[in-house]
Amino acid sequence: MPVISLLNGSKICDLWSLDILGIRDLVENKTRMDIDDDTVSFFEKTVKFNQGRYEVNLPGVEGHPKLLDLQFQSEKRLNTMTFKLISTGKFDSYDKILKEWEQLGIIEQVPINIKGVNLSQQKCRYLPHRAVFKESSLTTKIRPVFDASAKDENSISLNQCLATGPNYIEMIPSILNKFRKNRLGVISDIRKAFLQISTSPTDYLRFLWWENYEKREIKIYRHCRVVFGLSSSPFLLMATIYHHLEKERNDVAVKLKDSFYVDNVVASVQNEIELQRFQTIACQVMSKAGFELTGWVSSTEQQNQEKTKCSVFGLLWEPNTDLLTCDLRNISTELNDTCSKRQLLSISQKIFDPIGFTAPVTLIPKLLMQKAWKNYELTWDQKLPPEIVEEFKNWLASLEFLKLIQIPRYFGGSVDESTTTLHMFSDASGKAFAACVFLRIECDNKVKIKLVQAKSRVPPLKKDPITKTKTEMSIPKLELLAAVIGTRLVRSVKTSLNIHSIQTFYWTYSKVVLCRIKNSGTWKTFVRNRIKEIHSSSSKEDWYYVPSHMNAADIASRGCNAQTLFSLCWWEGPIWLKNRSS
Repeated sequence: MPVISLLNGSKICDLWSLDILGIRDLVENKTRMDIDDDTVSFFEKTVKFNQGRYEVNLPGVEGHPKLLDLQFQSEKRLNTMTFKLISTGKFDSYDKILKEWEQLGIIEQVPINIKGVNLSQQKCRYLPHRAVFKESSLTTKIRPVFDASAKDENSISLNQCLATGPNYIEMIPSILNKFRKNRLGVISDIRKAFLQISTSPTDYLRFLWWENYEKREIKIYRHCRVVFGLSSSPFLLMATIYHHLEKERNDVAVKLKDSFYVDNVVASVQNEIELQRFQTIACQVMSKAGFELTGWVSSTEQQNQEKTKCSVFGLLWEPNTDLLTCDLRNISTELNDTCSKRQLLSISQKIFDPIGFTAPVTLIPKLLMQKAWKNYELTWDQKLPPEIVEEFKNWLASLEFLKLIQIPRYFGGSVDESTTTLHMFSDASGKAFAACVFLRIECDNKVKIKLVQAKSRVPPLKKDPITKTKTEMSIPKLELLAAVIGTRLVRSVKTSLNIHSIQTFYWTYSKVVLCRIKNSGTWKTFVRNRIKEIHSSSSKEDWYYVPSHMNAADIASRGCNAQTLFSLCWWEGPIWLKNRSS
């Protein structure tokens, strides 16, 4: 399942809000965790194994408003879709898929009456659906997609009534770190994963299709499996996989649990023997749950004779060269005549780089968006000012250079506490603040520097309670936020790579931040809370000063176009870190 599809619902304020920066309100965060715990608890109490597959219940949000059936809207959209299918000659293909689903038990007809009870009148929800075409697919060129976000003026959507569970997208950087740790990379996915999990019978998953189109006779169906498009479906799949793997008592099951994101397996192993064992046992383990692991690809020369590229969490991986690059295939460099905030956001969000090696480049559209948000009272579809449009066009024109930026998947050596050190750099400018973490590995009398993770953020905006104007935070506060983000990145890297005791160096240009970290003082609440967090995960003796021109985070806090980044080779780290002397 494409990772980008999970980001389409992001709000623009997520680009710079305090919540997304890892300094969210503790009470709000606890409330969210309580809701997630309740959802997980509900899943564990209701999941069961039945006839070779797991069966789950839809997790609901307590106290949601009344849910109407939307039958009229669904029938109206059915007629519109049918007209398009007939006009393009795709009606029979679509009808064939639904008939196959019925034969396989993926869907079932809803009887109109049982013992005199009119089932068409009971509480239910009809899901509108449409056909999605993918001619490049080798298997399914057309598939039904169901709209659980449909609503009208009298009723909320089904998705609004469902609990989404924990936010698993936060696991992606950790999985990528493990993917880069060992010599051989390996990926796989579950074939038609959502359709392998049954749902308890529910009339909230109904939809309409034709009994006989010529006679205008409509049948009522309902889903018997987890539906792709429901807000709870990614959680239900992940929770089912975790539930199953918890019951398996072997090292491969543990590795699988650390390697799954939705239906994708992304992992790494040390050698071919370990690879073969991992693939064999993984297939056996998952088949017990009714899942089929397929599409295996690894960075072994024997398996990859052709030069192919695979999508891995928004990045492109070429197994033969074992290099990673950004996936720009879905990005158009053409702008509409009316370049709006909506178009700017739509284009910039399509670059998904969980590692952050393009952070200085992806910072630019965030800065432009905040500039438009701060200085101009514009709707989502109004034309942006000429100076912003011109800057965005220049940024788009340079994106071709991102295709030339490739980083090794493999860190290039054994990541252990005897040969490896971690180096975190943090910095802030008037534009943004950033942090980046590098591995320094000594092996074979050589020193290798590898970027592990980097983050660039635009400054949070504050609204003056009197003037209502939006202002930016001071540089010292931004430097402090950069240090906080840096310590969080280090903690994440250490956990994912299991190197908790590794020697770590924290570098900052801000002498104010260094003074506050190394000395006790009576700080205001904002500073006190962040210094406390920094102390909780780092030792003050490990913090050091670095001049601006030697600070790797400097460019990430200022931003640049792709051409400039390509010439800098920023992701290879500071040259001075490669010196053998301390």
